Amino acid sequence: MRQWSILRRAAALRRDEQGTVDAMTYILIVTLVGIGMICGLTTIRDQVTQAFGDTADALATVNQTYTVTMTFATIGGGTVVQTFGYVDPPPPPPVPGQAPQGMLICAPATSE
Repeated sequence: MRQWSILRRAAALRRDEQGTVDAMTYILIVTLVGIGMICGLTTIRDQVTQAFGDTADALATVNQTYTVTMTFATIGGGTVVQTFGYVDPPPPPPVPGQAPQGMLICAPATSE
């Protein structure tokens, strides 16, 4: 008799559909959150790489050279500066459409 009740319970559990909607809901939510995290973290990775590339490009093109021109004249035994000039060359313009430091974030597919 005991074995019969166990088989009955097993059959009842197989027919039971309560709780399946909740499990499927959790699976769907976890799947959507996982896909969203993959997309979001990929975007963050690309932007951090771009920021580091921009920083590297800025540090590579640092130009601390400047020119100072002065004209001296001697008046009454003393030296006087008549003219003074300071020249700081402008930085080179960025190349449009080119990633900094030759980085390729989205490399084209290659045949293997």
